[in-house]
Amino acid sequence: MEKFAYYLLGRRFTLRSDNEALLFMTKNGNRNDVGKRILSCAEGWMLRMDHFVYDFEHVSGKDNIADCASRIGAKRENTEENPQFGIEKEPHELFSVTASASVINDQLLALTNADVRQELLVDNELQTVVKWLDKKEKWPEQIMKYQAFQGDLYLQGDLLMKREKMVLPSTLRDRALRLAHRSHPGMSTMKNFLRQGLWWPGMDRQIEDFVKTCPECQLVTVISRPLPIENTELPQNPWDYVSMDFASASDNLNWKALVLTDNYSRFLVVLPMDKTDTEALKRSLRKVFNTYYVPKTLKADNGPPFNSVELESWLKNIWGVRLIHSTPLNPTENGLVERSMQGINKITAIAKLGKLNWKEAISDYVAAYNSWPHHVTKIPPAELMFGRTVRSVLPNLRTDQHQSFDEELRDRDQRAKFNRNSREDIARRARNSEIEVGDTVLVSQQKRDKADTPYKNAFHKVINIQGAGRATVLDTTTAKTYDRNVKFLKKYEHRKPNDLADNAALEEKEHEPPQQRNLQFEPRDHPILKEATKRCEEAIGLPDDDEPIAKRRNAREIKRPQRFLNTIRPDDE
Repeated sequence: MEKFAYYLLGRRFTLRSDNEALLFMTKNGNRNDVGKRILSCAEGWMLRMDHFVYDFEHVSGKDNIADCASRIGAKRENTEENPQFGIEKEPHELFSVTASASVINDQLLALTNADVRQELLVDNELQTVVKWLDKKEKWPEQIMKYQAFQGDLYLQGDLLMKREKMVLPSTLRDRALRLAHRSHPGMSTMKNFLRQGLWWPGMDRQIEDFVKTCPECQLVTVISRPLPIENTELPQNPWDYVSMDFASASDNLNWKALVLTDNYSRFLVVLPMDKTDTEALKRSLRKVFNTYYVPKTLKADNGPPFNSVELESWLKNIWGVRLIHSTPLNPTENGLVERSMQGINKITAIAKLGKLNWKEAISDYVAAYNSWPHHVTKIPPAELMFGRTVRSVLPNLRTDQHQSFDEELRDRDQRAKFNRNSREDIARRARNSEIEVGDTVLVSQQKRDKADTPYKNAFHKVINIQGAGRATVLDTTTAKTYDRNVKFLKKYEHRKPNDLADNAALEEKEHEPPQQRNLQFEPRDHPILKEATKRCEEAIGLPDDDEPIAKRRNAREIKRPQRFLNTIRPDDE
């Protein structure tokens, strides 16, 4: 009742329910027959329903079936006796809802055989097909797409059939598509449903386009295939390009740390922190710069305090460091430091398990990590960072000090990235994005509820695309701009009325019999293929194109199998 209070307040109505225990809530009910506990629970119901004017009527459960008709209000009565509610004074507020419902009902009227017969009589195209069904000469151009199926077409009463399916007139095809798609099935399901009893040329392609351009389906369908992995270019020198992020956990340790990774040497720096505000970050970065000197570029995500103007100004003016940010909601763009935090999270979990000091555990891990040969470069990060062999707890007789590994490092880095990308892209069936500048797209959103759509219900325009799949989109509703990776964008397919007719011609060509197709094979222009073709023709002695090839009888001798030599066939008697 509260849900429909807008329609119920200010008028008397009848409340029907199969719960006979609620009779005591009306004047006719006998409260003496109801327990005190039930009465105390129902006091709140009575207070919430006290401002409604209604008559309660008990209906048995078998007769109390809620249907669509029970949701439709009857003709409005005069409510001047309750003018304080003012429901009837603003009928325009309900007009949009009523109008939308009437339009939907008109579009979703069921199709009957009588509708098909009626439209078939006035469909000039199908009437022409009926006249040419028994003719063997070439059909007119306007119905040429039906001639390929001439052997399957026939008349059954007033209906034109293809085998056991009705040929649907063009005026009813869009209505049939809307009826079949009103529950928003997928392409395969919708094709199988329509193929049961209907057919028209180009039906499959029209179904695909109809489902592909459905606005509701585009909002709730997520792109399944990921994008290929983007390679990052190796910097020229160590400590030129450094990625940073915060590592933290809200468990009993409650630890926080600033993680920095050099993109050239993979050198790792971890600084424990008590706070993660701008001032604490500036103090930690000052320690790093004074110890390892100043990098050229720092890369971080868009979380606080990395996105603060104060931090960017401090880095640029005081230290001469350029601060750049990854695309929002795309941590894989800063993947090197994200991968480093996996080891940090692992060692802190071990420290918690052994009840050790997490700061000491992280310090020991970082020292060991920088002295281990990296799995990509095969060289310890500390050796690439400082240009010398570093000592560890294990003995080492190496004496190749100040050796340059730049060329070897770049080769290993490229090979590792190529092998990883090839393997991962094939396994994930990745493909490049087709989004271009000027496209209308849908932007993904974080789902707060299961019923939320994965994409925002608003159109966006792509105004710029940079490297690594970073796109700038404009919200056409609020005129705000956002930076998102293209994997969070989905191209919106507009539904055009002329698309169905154009695609029908394409599908007719696909169903055209082989003898009617114009099969032309053009030789490839590649010089290697041309040379190989020429050598093959010379080797087997093919004649020139102008010389006709003489046909000869097949010299194959057909014999009865050995195991059937002693058998007598009926034809031999």
